[in-house]
Amino acid sequence: MRKQAISTCLVCFFALYTSAQTVRPVNNPATGNGALINAREVGDPSLSMGKQPVGSAPAKGSNPQSFNQTGSSGLAYGAGFQLSAFTPATHFTDHIALSEVSHIKLIDLRADPTKVGYLPLNISLKRKGIQAVGVQIQPSPFKWLSENFLNTHVATDSSSNRRLVLVLKKCWFTHNAVVPYQSGDAALITTLEYSFDLFSSVNGDYYPQRNITGSVSAPYNKGNAYNQLLDSLLTVLQHSAFNNQYTQKETTDNRIAPADFNEYYNAHKQAIAATATAPRGLYLSYDDFLKGRPFSDSVEVIRKYDNAGKSAIYACEFTAIKNSIPQSCNKAWGYYDGTSLYFNTGNGFYIRLLRAGYSYVFFNLNNIREDRIKAGTLADIQIGKSAYEIIKEYARITPLTYQLDMETGTLY
Repeated sequence: MRKQAISTCLVCFFALYTSAQTVRPVNNPATGNGALINAREVGDPSLSMGKQPVGSAPAKGSNPQSFNQTGSSGLAYGAGFQLSAFTPATHFTDHIALSEVSHIKLIDLRADPTKVGYLPLNISLKRKGIQAVGVQIQPSPFKWLSENFLNTHVATDSSSNRRLVLVLKKCWFTHNAVVPYQSGDAALITTLEYSFDLFSSVNGDYYPQRNITGSVSAPYNKGNAYNQLLDSLLTVLQHSAFNNQYTQKETTDNRIAPADFNEYYNAHKQAIAATATAPRGLYLSYDDFLKGRPFSDSVEVIRKYDNAGKSAIYACEFTAIKNSIPQSCNKAWGYYDGTSLYFNTGNGFYIRLLRAGYSYVFFNLNNIREDRIKAGTLADIQIGKSAYEIIKEYARITPLTYQLDMETGTLY
């Protein structure tokens, strides 16, 4: 009964987000030391807590596999993938005093710890065979938050028996647009999506305080948005995480034992990692995909799209076969063929996502634009947060890359 009560507490906390919000960005300009440096290939860091889930470890550096290679685990980044690192130049100057906290522990449990998004790709790099350029905070979001915020702007009381545990679940820059293409990147919007779980810990036990989930947006402006949005993130944490009112939720009913705390997060990581070996089939929802429960393991390809043979297949339309009866796939979430994941963009037009590292990636937006596809087929499809009709011209000038958000099952 005790374990059931603890599990119920965890489920209730993580299902009911108490502070999801959207915050207007701080209007601070970027400075030179926040500029992106030259792209280079970088190895993948290991997980920050617990054992690395089976199936989640990507290959490191040597003998890279191609994005399009088949017959392999598909867990390695290809030779056409690079990382571009930058050191944030933030302008946060406030100081926070926590009189009832001895120290703060930060745990990095992002589904993809290797990067924080993708750059709008320079067309010259695309012509050189670079398929995607990931963005990474140097040395990492984990260390940046520790060294440039928690250790420098937050004062604690060493005599307190309480510590805070801040679990970083998402820190991701995505690009979208709400108006048709304008010269350069003038109308391209960068959004930072973030998610943290905050706990207090007393005498080894954990007490859920709140979930901090939301997004901030700013014009891309040649990459200056990255620093601006990280400033905003620090302001969010200042007002949402540190308030010296922790005792209200440190009750017996909210208590979580250390074993249950670790078990919950490790089980979640393992569920995400297990998608690399999910059963083939059509999935009605992302939750079904995480749990390996396909609606049907048989589909027929109605139409495939490969830009008149100029590219590999990048999209398909399907009909599912259930009990020997054809079923519409227009409202399903996705189809997994054992190697690639086909993601439904809204009306049965499934784009092909390729396994790369910890997630699935789509970098073929230009193929849709170049292919001879009936306008009606593309009328209602959504790519990330933008309607295809809006984002297609941006992709022509600065090719965009999208990845599956392994927390929500959506593209970002």
